[in-house]
Amino acid sequence: HTGYTVESAAILRPSYRRFTMLQRLTLADLEAAISSTTYVNSADTAGSNFGTLTVCVLTMKNGIKVVGTSACLNPADFDAEVGKEIARRDAFSKLWQLEGYARADREYRSTTVA
Repeated sequence: HTGYTVESAAILRPSYRRFTMLQRLTLADLEAAISSTTYVNSADTAGSNFGTLTVCVLTMKNGIKVVGTSACLNPADFDAEVGKEIARRDAFSKLWQLEGYARADREYRSTTVA
């Protein structure tokens, strides 16, 4: 067996233990960080060229905007509410990644001696 186990990694790198103890990021944490949610699609903008595209913009309390999109292949199947739900899920997925990175980076910086 040539791979590292969680236990061997913890022994080899003491900082590993600190990362495994990071506070968990929850759905409530992310929801609390959102200031507003805006949707744009053809149902919202008459005469637009959006077609079946739906855009969701999550504006965070710090001003950063996270964008998600969805599009329906067949215009006859387009449902604005379904498009909004899928676009929000897309934006939220990006938010998980961004916030997860930010938390890990803060933890790393707080435990690293300059």
